[in-house]
Amino acid sequence: MPDPRTIAARSGRIFTAIFVACLARLGFALYLLHVKGLDPCPWCVVQRLGFMLIGVLLVALAIPLGG
Repeated sequence: MPDPRTIAARSGRIFTAIFVACLARLGFALYLLHVKGLDPCPWCVVQRLGFMLIGVLLVALAIPLGG
């Protein structure tokens, strides 16, 4: 049976990588908004809120509980 500590460490890295991808998407969206002057459509705003929610959940999941 695999060691649960290594599984937890690996999943924490995966959560962190997905969080960084969400952060990059939001950063690119803000770049397009403020630098290029492109206004987002309503669906884009909903997607941004979804990426923010996913990012917050991933940060919470990446933090190890109980050391």
